[in-house]
Amino acid sequence: MFLLFLVGILGGGCRSFAQRSKPTLSPRSPQADYKIVTKNETRNGDVITIVSLERMSIASPDAADEPIGFSSMFVYDQKSQAVPAAYISFYSLALKCRFPHKAEVIFVADGENIRVGDDPGAAKRGEATAISLSERGGDRCKESLDVILPQRVYVSIAKGQMVEVQFGELRFRLNENHLNALRELGRRMAAPKP
Repeated sequence: MFLLFLVGILGGGCRSFAQRSKPTLSPRSPQADYKIVTKNETRNGDVITIVSLERMSIASPDAADEPIGFSSMFVYDQKSQAVPAAYISFYSLALKCRFPHKAEVIFVADGENIRVGDDPGAAKRGEATAISLSERGGDRCKESLDVILPQRVYVSIAKGQMVEVQFGELRFRLNENHLNALRELGRRMAAPKP
């Protein structure tokens, strides 16, 4: 009985400490070249946890262009522990605009096509959607493509041994390091939450 009481107190103390703590970084393995950050925030009295992959680079399919930025994240609240969706995002800051105005992306994971388009109501129905933004600033074009995926679709992309991404005229392959980062986020989505 006392042991249960002690475990309850320690658990409550750990949750309280976690809510006030600064973001925590994942330990990096010698082979991994990515960083995952976990932080807690309070919104409207509810504690949410944000788990995000810090931005990585993808070599441009056209060697003359700037690399494409790549990141991913998911959020859950402490009460429900449910992960409603996960994001995969691509970014560009280049001389010319390269991303499509109409958001549509195709992931080809081990030969299986996963097509995601711009559908504002899709996320509420538990389906995938994409949002594309482009903005000219001086001699540069700032762009982003955010893909919002249900957990099951995210995991099927992350589990792929070979994943190609296509949007607009761009076509490129995620390397092993990108896929390992997505797999780690997928593992954390499925793991019991603290």
